[in-house]
Amino acid sequence: MTIDYDELCPITQEQIAKLEAQEEHLEEYQDNAVTNLKSVSGRPLDVSELTPTSLIEVSGITGQVQHMIEAGLVDESIYSGSYDDYEARSEESDEPEAEQEVELHVDHNTLTTAQQIEDALGSANTIDSVTAVLSGEDVNAELLNELSEAYGVNAGEAKRELQDFTQGLYNEFADYAEAELEVADVDHLAEWVAYAANQNPKVMSLYHQAVTGALCGDFSYSHELVQEYRKFYRMF
Repeated sequence: MTIDYDELCPITQEQIAKLEAQEEHLEEYQDNAVTNLKSVSGRPLDVSELTPTSLIEVSGITGQVQHMIEAGLVDESIYSGSYDDYEARSEESDEPEAEQEVELHVDHNTLTTAQQIEDALGSANTIDSVTAVLSGEDVNAELLNELSEAYGVNAGEAKRELQDFTQGLYNEFADYAEAELEVADVDHLAEWVAYAANQNPKVMSLYHQAVTGALCGDFSYSHELVQEYRKFYRMF
């Protein structure tokens, strides 16, 4: 179905125009600098160790390699170790970075459940399943079957476990966002993300970055996403 933008209200037209402008800017900015590579658990990686679920930082945005490729922020050639920007940066310093202690914002029981789900589904499928629940979409049936086998329950119970876990994680994020990021209406933020992530590759990457961090117990990965939200609505 083709949308007639002239029939939309002026505010909606303005929002769409902003998203399209951001997308055009992203497409023009092709020289993205890769500055960090690590595993989901935070272990620094050499470019030769990359997998689709490894975490990569591109121009200040952190996310899984496969999602960064989908968003157009990095080329598939990085799998072969031929990404010149990253190799050049690696050669500049052979000194290992100091280990930084991460402050966890998620309840221990929630983190344990996240690890159990990840053990059953893998990192990428866990993120896909959680984002599906957050957006009200159906979770992949095969993944539910894998989760039900791992938990020793039927698919319906596995789905409820995943939904309860995701809702709990969202509630913990809401408390963090209100207290630490001073987000007045977290549900409005979530609604904007659901819309903007499907329109703008940068927002999608920041969204995956936020979810990846949340599953590791670190909500600070969501700061840049909230900043994009504030810029969009000209909040300060």
